[in-house]
Amino acid sequence: MGGTVVESQGFTPGQQNQATTLPSSNNDALSLLLDQNQQLRSELQALRALIEEQGFEIRKLQRDSLSR
Repeated sequence: MGGTVVESQGFTPGQQNQATTLPSSNNDALSLLLDQNQQLRSELQALRALIEEQGFEIRKLQRDSLSR
């Protein structure tokens, strides 16, 4: 009972479409995992920056509303 598992990939604006191929060896699989890990780390860093910006905006709005 063999089958192929196809994972969905998120879209980041500006990201180029990359064709996903099945790894032909353990080294290819490891390389793919390392690439995915780096991509996730980059995305996490961007999301943390967004959260920080939103927190700043919320605090600013709270201060502005208290001063009225």
